[in-house]
Amino acid sequence: MVRYIGLAQEFAYGTEKAVDQFMEFGTDDLVLESQSIIEDSATERIAKHATAGKVKVGGGFEGPVDLDFLGWLLKLGLGSLETTGAAAPYTHVFKPADALKSFSLEVGDEIGARKYLGCNVAALELTHTLEDVLGIRCDVAGKTGKKAAASAPTFSERARVPFHGVTLQHAAYGGTLAELADVQEIRCRYNNDLDIDGGYEFKAGERGPTGIPVAGANIELTMNLKFKTEELMEYFLGASGATEPQMTLLMMQALLKWESTEVIEGSTPETKYSLQLDIPKMVYTVWARHVDRRARLIQNVTARPLYDPSTGVEYAIMATLINGIASYPDPVS
Repeated sequence: MVRYIGLAQEFAYGTEKAVDQFMEFGTDDLVLESQSIIEDSATERIAKHATAGKVKVGGGFEGPVDLDFLGWLLKLGLGSLETTGAAAPYTHVFKPADALKSFSLEVGDEIGARKYLGCNVAALELTHTLEDVLGIRCDVAGKTGKKAAASAPTFSERARVPFHGVTLQHAAYGGTLAELADVQEIRCRYNNDLDIDGGYEFKAGERGPTGIPVAGANIELTMNLKFKTEELMEYFLGASGATEPQMTLLMMQALLKWESTEVIEGSTPETKYSLQLDIPKMVYTVWARHVDRRARLIQNVTARPLYDPSTGVEYAIMATLINGIASYPDPVS
């Protein structure tokens, strides 16, 4: 039996939906937790009473990025989607929204299938190293789980995205983007900051949560870079030409783009599958450059994207996915 991840967006929170989108994945650590209320007493040394408490789903899954399936994860994780194109190639633009859509999630293996309902994307993390293709991890928080009949998965045949397909451009905020460093490793994490115990809504008569209110979100970008100049180091210190930390911070901007080697079938003009992340405003929070004998010098940079609507840009991060998928539709009841 094929091992697979399957999902389907739900029409209403926690309402089971047959999965119809499938991902070839690497690992999962999804867990259905049935909490027990353990009663300690003065009568006995060891507790003897346990009562059913909350039920919740946690953990996640990860694997190589499929530039077709990725659209579902971005839609469910960020919340806002606009699609353009009357024919291939199609352009899908994802931005953070004030509400998250729930989905049913299924994991199949040779023993059977596990199904999790009322799932929300707790976090999405894109990772890329010189030794591997572009990968993604999706953390979830969900309502409940169950045994299920295994589905018959069909997978996209999209080519993986190699490291030589990535480009990074930097600039001081408001400046002209340019390639100031060679990328060695990237990690971009979008965290919806879901607190399933304190942030979810519970009610009498149900062990699992009944919904999730809007919570905060934060983004972190970590990069290992080989610099072409010391210009970015000066930006971290707070000003062009700076030699030590300044009293003010210098805002930055960045653009990351991954391009596959595969051309979208039927695209005119011929267009390759691609993913682009636009970060219009961010601040460096960590800078490190370490010596390891005679190994090449790599500098580690951590940045925190910011949301500043006064600039006229109404997002902290925007993902643009170009592929041959016409739409990522909402379900019909």
